Amino acid sequence: MLRAREDYKLDVVLTNQASEPDASSHLIRQEVARQAVGLISTPDRVLPEDTATTLLRREPVLLPAPETSIRPDFEAYSEHHGVMPRTVAEVDDMAMLRVLTREGHAIAVVPPIVVTDELDSGELTLVAELPGIFEGFYAITLRRRFPNNLVQSLVSPT
Repeated sequence: MLRAREDYKLDVVLTNQASEPDASSHLIRQEVARQAVGLISTPDRVLPEDTATTLLRREPVLLPAPETSIRPDFEAYSEHHGVMPRTVAEVDDMAMLRVLTREGHAIAVVPPIVVTDELDSGELTLVAELPGIFEGFYAITLRRRFPNNLVQSLVSPT
């Protein structure tokens, strides 16, 4: 899709990939939104006194794939808190992460918005937001001499 953007076939690409376009590219990456990331579990895995770190020490963990914007921050969080999570899967698809969490295979590191319906129904619970960990959403546009006003209005912060 980025190649199509560079070839003027697309006006904007929306992505959750945090990587910067390389220096030789005319692409511009702009954050348009961000979601907090939390530790999500089925209620039966959580005790009233549990914290994020106690769960990460005790329970198997589902993690987003290493290429995601969440992983480096989660790894820094774990290191800071002296936690070595027992990772049972690295998942590159949020829908699959949602399914595996819902089925109770492990706790998950995921933005709560991914499992809103399950949180609302009580099928899953947000154990804790993980401070300083966010998933960013980005608009990739092309540096242009005459910017597309419609694209600018869509991706500019309000």
